[in-house]
Amino acid sequence: MLVFETAYPSVNRPQLYTYLHEQGIQGQMLAVIKSLTKSLKVRALHPHIPVDDCVYIETGLAEGSALSPRLYAIFLGSLLRKLRENFPNAQCAGAQWIGALAYADDLCLCADSVEELDKIITVAQHWAEDHRAKINYETSANKTKRGQTP
Repeated sequence: MLVFETAYPSVNRPQLYTYLHEQGIQGQMLAVIKSLTKSLKVRALHPHIPVDDCVYIETGLAEGSALSPRLYAIFLGSLLRKLRENFPNAQCAGAQWIGALAYADDLCLCADSVEELDKIITVAQHWAEDHRAKINYETSANKTKRGQTP
């Protein structure tokens, strides 16, 4: 199990837009998504901070936005496609390809051997580095049972 430390804040928007385009989200729809994610600003609700005082977020996706989980899934989908291309035979109990399962910021990796799992983890680590995604290794280690069978 790999746990991404900063899921939404780490999303590289230009890469996301490329992945959206590759998945068929183009034209006006892509333009709308870009306009909704391009200029993000937040403000603190505090009595001593002026209402018009805000901070612009230049990278990532907005926390709490209804659109962010869907966009993050498309962004993370690029890793899942890469794993499937590199490890087409990764499966659990003869099922269809199940080399990785993703939910929010968790990524469960499946392999037939510890060696294959190490290779899959390496590919995921390289993807994370290329995409500015941070893996929380402490949490990941606590959730991983390598080389053990139930």
